[in-house]
Amino acid sequence: MNNKPSLVSIPDTLTSSSHSMYRILNPRRSPPTAQQLQAMPTVFIICNQHAREVITAELCFWLVRLLSGDSRSLLEWPEFRAALGAARRVRGVNSNVALLRQWTQNLTSRVKVEVVPIVNIDGRKLIEQQGDYNLRKNPNGVDLNRNWRVNRAAPNSGADELDPSSEVYAGTGPLTEWETRSLFSYMQNQLSQPTGRGLFMDIHSGMWALMSPWSGKFDMSDIPWPDIAASQSLLDAMQPPLRDCQGRGIAAGPGAGLLYRAYGSADDTAGQLKFRQALTAEVYGPIGDDPYVVDSGWSYECPNLRLFRPSCSDDAAKSGAPCGDVACKNKEGTPMLPMPYMRAKSLAAFKAAEADNATAGGDVASTAQVSGAGPNIDPCPVPQPSQAPLNTADDPFMRYMDTGDFATFTYFNPVNAGQYRDAVSRWCVGMLLAIENFATRPQQQATVAGGSGNVVTP
Repeated sequence: MNNKPSLVSIPDTLTSSSHSMYRILNPRRSPPTAQQLQAMPTVFIICNQHAREVITAELCFWLVRLLSGDSRSLLEWPEFRAALGAARRVRGVNSNVALLRQWTQNLTSRVKVEVVPIVNIDGRKLIEQQGDYNLRKNPNGVDLNRNWRVNRAAPNSGADELDPSSEVYAGTGPLTEWETRSLFSYMQNQLSQPTGRGLFMDIHSGMWALMSPWSGKFDMSDIPWPDIAASQSLLDAMQPPLRDCQGRGIAAGPGAGLLYRAYGSADDTAGQLKFRQALTAEVYGPIGDDPYVVDSGWSYECPNLRLFRPSCSDDAAKSGAPCGDVACKNKEGTPMLPMPYMRAKSLAAFKAAEADNATAGGDVASTAQVSGAGPNIDPCPVPQPSQAPLNTADDPFMRYMDTGDFATFTYFNPVNAGQYRDAVSRWCVGMLLAIENFATRPQQQATVAGGSGNVVTP
């Protein structure tokens, strides 16, 4: 069976630009026809929408190698073997090339995986060729992850997405940029299946988190409970290799409530296109940020109350009862269901535990560098990141260590070998688990109604 990836071009109809996409497919019998290929359940992954988030492209290139059966280099990393061990899927898989290949071939025989490693290719060139390490937007000054067509900022709303000088400027309208326009056309026209489009993943960095729709609005009343439960199952499935030394999973929940409202995002557009599931993964964050929740499981909270507020019981949430002492309502005063989040202790209890850890173990290690997250009282189940720097001889990034731009760059990207291996290892395994969760679910039609059209009133 051949797992070699094929390189596919996704052209833009209005310009000469195009995306490069890797397709990994392991047919059990003969190669599929074009019609069969289009009808297959698809895992569609896009990376590096924001130019400076270089680690996202690195992760996606490694994932393509892994799914293609090229795992020997990764298996040499202790961090990768530890992440595989945490997944607990195949006995011995964390040290055996053949068993790992068997797992990945099984996944790619059930679904086709398509990966666009670098969406913001022109912005990425400015980073590499001109040293513009703080660049988020494309060369036109547009934030590509605000240029999609669903749940966009309303005109005259004062949202930052409407300000050309803002880092999140959404452009003059939806899909004005070739990067988003070509991908949207491909998603709409080439991934049309009677069972609903497949699993959509958008990979970013800047924190450690897993987010599901909606990103551009708080109201989730148009997402049926079965779809919310499916999203929870997907995000839960990815947690094992992402846990810290105390067993805490990373923050997870709808993007708007977990982080902030991101108008016109890719994951919301995928939801409206009826991808059966959509998620955004934030795969690396800065030292000092703690993205972890203490307990596993889910609770339901009003939007904007964030993770650490008192939460409703599942039964109360599903009945639309008040959330704690606050009834959930939208801007117009209409009652709305609370949003699901990974369950966490109160902020006060969390801070107290953090203080105890600092007392017991000296300085608390960074929890954004996941494998350095735990206190020193118990040994970590995974290796600590090496503090040895990457080889700087051919690495232009390292020449900017003392500049302001590079300080920002390090917020989004690892700059030593251990941090790099740790992030790549955990998320490669986490994404395999996401593909497995999707591949083993019944192939039913997506039921989510989708976000509102090109404009939504915040």
